[in-house]
Amino acid sequence: MMVKRVLLSFMIVFVVSCNSGAKDNESKIDIGQIEDTAINFLMEQQVLEKSLDKKKYYGNLLLIELATDKPIDSEDNGIYRLGVFKSHTKEYLLFKNNREIEIFEVSNLGDCIENLFVFLNRNDVDKNLRTIYIEKVIELYKNNIDRRRLVPKSDNS
Repeated sequence: MMVKRVLLSFMIVFVVSCNSGAKDNESKIDIGQIEDTAINFLMEQQVLEKSLDKKKYYGNLLLIELATDKPIDSEDNGIYRLGVFKSHTKEYLLFKNNREIEIFEVSNLGDCIENLFVFLNRNDVDKNLRTIYIEKVIELYKNNIDRRRLVPKSDNS
C-alpha cells in the first residue's frame, strides 16, 4: 500500500458570526464551540468515533497551550496541542486567533513549521516565545513518530 502524504494544508477554519453590539465578545469564541470544532476534526481523522452526542467526548479532549501548558481559554490566542486521552494516538496543532481556529496535522514537519511562522508573524509573537513554539512543535512531531512505532501492525507479515 502506498503511503499518502497528508498535506498540512488540510485545515478547518471555524469562524463564528459576530454578536452585533457586544464589543467584549467580538474577540472571544466560546469554549464549547472550540471543543465541538476539535471533536469534529478528530472524528474526521477517525481518532474518535462519529457521534451526534459530542458532549460525551468533552472530558477526553486534550487542548493545552504549547508554550505555557495551560488549558485552552476563550480569550487567549495561541497554539495548542490537540488530542485525546488515549494511549498511542497522534496529537495535532490547533491555532487560535481571536474567533478563528485552524487545526493542522503534524505529519510533515516542513509544512508545519511554515504554517507556524505564518501564525507567529500574523500575531507579532516575540522572539523568545517563537523559539519555545518551534521547539514544542518539533517535540510534538517526534512524539507522533514515536507513537506510530508503538501501534501494533495490523498485517500478519
